[in-house]
Amino acid sequence: MRSCTWRTWGVWTLGTILLALPAALQAQTSDSKTIFTNKHFFQMPVKIDDHLRADLKEVCLYVKRGTSDWTRQETASPAVKQFTYRVPQDGEYWFSVATIDKAGRMNPPDIGAQAPGLKVVVDTSPPSVELKATSGPDGEPCVQCTMQDAHPDMQSLQVNYRGRDGSERSLEPHPAKPGLFHVPDPNFWGSMVRVSAIDRCGNRARCEIQMSGGPGAQPENIQTVKSAPPPVHQHGVQESTHPVNIGEEPHLKKAPLALGSVPTVSGRTHVETRIEPAPRKLPIQVGSDAAPANRLILNTQQASMEYRIDQVGSSGIGRVDIYATTDNGNTWRKLGEDRDRRSPAELDLPGEGTFGIRLVVANGLGFGGGVPARGEAPTSWIEVDTTPPTVQLHEIEPVADENGGHLDIHWKASDTNLGNDTVSLSYRTRPDGPWKIIARNLKNDGSYSWAFPHDMGSKFYFKVEAADQAGNVAFAESHNPVLLDRTEPRATVPSVTAISGRK
Repeated sequence: MRSCTWRTWGVWTLGTILLALPAALQAQTSDSKTIFTNKHFFQMPVKIDDHLRADLKEVCLYVKRGTSDWTRQETASPAVKQFTYRVPQDGEYWFSVATIDKAGRMNPPDIGAQAPGLKVVVDTSPPSVELKATSGPDGEPCVQCTMQDAHPDMQSLQVNYRGRDGSERSLEPHPAKPGLFHVPDPNFWGSMVRVSAIDRCGNRARCEIQMSGGPGAQPENIQTVKSAPPPVHQHGVQESTHPVNIGEEPHLKKAPLALGSVPTVSGRTHVETRIEPAPRKLPIQVGSDAAPANRLILNTQQASMEYRIDQVGSSGIGRVDIYATTDNGNTWRKLGEDRDRRSPAELDLPGEGTFGIRLVVANGLGFGGGVPARGEAPTSWIEVDTTPPTVQLHEIEPVADENGGHLDIHWKASDTNLGNDTVSLSYRTRPDGPWKIIARNLKNDGSYSWAFPHDMGSKFYFKVEAADQAGNVAFAESHNPVLLDRTEPRATVPSVTAISGRK
């Protein structure tokens, strides 16, 4: 008997099949088999020991949500490289895999009789935070921050304010209670306070609160800013911070850019960026020369940019502004300001298109900053692509051969960011049956020859699916089944009778 194993980067040894959830989809884990994420779509690579493949007929993915029953979600050949799953809504999902050998025996024989191989908690709702003045255990001035969320992470809470000298300061957590912070500076009570929190699934909330009075007083002018994860785009076709001296310009340095960066030195400001999708307003025309190969392609208008500010003087950091260009630096448009001047900065891009990004920083006395100069090069590039590929399923042609026949499956998929090896083909034998993988990661050459299984009946339904580099997915399905009649007609002559009267 063979059992199944799952992993999320680290390996949890339970048997012979390894299933991985990419680290980009993981926020935090409470144990080795539970993943917290704000993504609705994930691809889980599968690894099977080579010496076992020869004995297997199929590998099956089972899914269970909440109190519902286990469901066989997908069936694949032993050559399967990954399973893809898209959750319909937030919730807790359990996953297990089973193998079926060539004798038709399933292992484990009862999915429900064993613990799930992996649990994934999907939550796309950002937390809400509140702050109120209070006293600590010894009567010392404190503030209490509360976090309302289904999966809170109290350790992520941060409370920041600007001191009298203009520098950004952070309150230290009090060991007596989660969310309790020391207030050692009397100037805190008349300042604008910024609170941020991230739940265990990676959803972020930020709010600005004008503090007044002291312990016992309530905050005023509360304005909450929430962030949300990017939506998953799927479409069917055919049903189918620190001080700065005057005279110095802040030196802003960002972590390496995911999928390539364009570090640039201009004047005394050096910018490097790492931009990641974040949890999606007016279209901007993009010139044909503004699409470098090292751009980051997203299917959301929001992104999160990490940065670090160096070379800071005594006046602190006054502003961190974000600018974008759509014409390779000929003109620049301000996207916004990172008001807390703490990494990461959240970007809200204007719509689809390719954008060059540059951050400019001013110190606490206003030195530095300003609109980037005409012709100044961007430090990073982002392309927003929310349009799914166009996918069509064309004719499916039975072809007779010496091995019992095969099917030539034809399709057409097109997209500006389709990339290589992004097409998958599936089939099922009844309209409501589970899809079984024919092949994954096919080149988009429009044709595939499939030696279909001769023991699966004579009716087949087909689906072609394509994903672009931004993560948009589209598919096309066949409405009517393809009928495969492999019966060879035979004729016999039981008798011959003469016809009289005919010359």
